[in-house]
Amino acid sequence: MFCGHLAVEKMLKALCAVRNVKIDREHKLLKLAKDSGYISNLSITEQQELLTITSFNLEARYDDYKRRFHAICTSQYVDTWSKTIFRWYKEVRKLVIQERATLSNNEPDTQSLVK
Repeated sequence: MFCGHLAVEKMLKALCAVRNVKIDREHKLLKLAKDSGYISNLSITEQQELLTITSFNLEARYDDYKRRFHAICTSQYVDTWSKTIFRWYKEVRKLVIQERATLSNNEPDTQSLVK
């Protein structure tokens, strides 16, 4: 679940980078979505999903919290959230790829400038 959080986090940070948005050392997915400008497209349900996925970023020093989290991680819970995480990853990745392609199409053709 933690790795899923990291995957979505990295894609949102990539979106910030493509959009040339400065980010701090941030791990909260909803804040990253807001900073990147992606949040304007999100429903309340999607915002809640990001908040839940953010909760998978557990602080290692809180053993009691980790034990409680481990108890709720049934196979059905993990399966449901793994699919949700993968959907988020694919959606944001697709957007990053599209925007990078747009940026590279707007850059001058350096090959034609070389004689």
